[in-house]
Amino acid sequence: MPMDRLREIETFVRIVETGSLSAAARALGRSVPMVSKELARLERRLGARLIARTSRRQAPTPEGSRFHADALRILADLGEAEAAAGGAARAMAGPLRITAPIAFARRFVAPVLARLAAAHPDLRPHLHPTDTIVDLIGENIDLAFRYGVAGGPGLVVRRLAANHRIVAAAPAHLADVTPPRAPEDLASRRMLTIGTGTGRNRAFVGPGGEQRTVHLEPHLSSTSGEVIHDWALAGLGFEIRSWLDVAEDLASGRLVRVMPDWHIPGADLHAVFPARRHIPERVRRVLDEVTRGLPGEDG
Repeated sequence: MPMDRLREIETFVRIVETGSLSAAARALGRSVPMVSKELARLERRLGARLIARTSRRQAPTPEGSRFHADALRILADLGEAEAAAGGAARAMAGPLRITAPIAFARRFVAPVLARLAAAHPDLRPHLHPTDTIVDLIGENIDLAFRYGVAGGPGLVVRRLAANHRIVAAAPAHLADVTPPRAPEDLASRRMLTIGTGTGRNRAFVGPGGEQRTVHLEPHLSSTSGEVIHDWALAGLGFEIRSWLDVAEDLASGRLVRVMPDWHIPGADLHAVFPARRHIPERVRRVLDEVTRGLPGEDG
């Protein structure tokens, strides 16, 4: 297939995935007029209107939706052929863009990327740690690790590990206070909370599936989860934290879990990546190695 036709197909797929010509142009590193011309050439050659243009969004027509599935298959087959022809060295080369929550990125993803980059000099990893949801298509991200379910159009979500939020504190703080035994006890404790400093309701699940909701006001608050965690390690109060984020500190004794029969659900770890038939080998390797490095599930 001529390269100009592959380029037009790639452009069309990006327009569908990002929802606009301008977003597709940013993702592809091309100008909007160039993207518009490539789409127009593809539509003329196929004799069908593939994208319905409006002032706010460009969405696929019925013909465009059908062609989109074929286009994904074409691009995936090309990727598989290139990987097979290039062998393992070729598969572990090129850019690799990954995003993950800040604490998770530091503890589990960054070490994996460092090892892979050392073993594969042609691999160019970029890690974007953030506690906000990133537009994977618009930002050209290959793989995201996310707590909770956070998919969307054109994305594949794969559950990696069970996880939930727990309450923990440093031994030094527990030596000075009466440890809470139930969620309502937290209302009178020094809470270290992520946010803008306002109170919020937290829904806990306990023995036998019992549910209790308690309103918690912060003693100290920050928009940075890592700051909250440092405060907890310093013995300044109780933090509510993803179990995966504190598993190492619990194992070492730097933190102690309180109210072990109670937790806040809904924080399972997922991998999210753009939908495609073929997952690039470099993405698969990161996914496999990060998953192997996770601690055993909390009981």
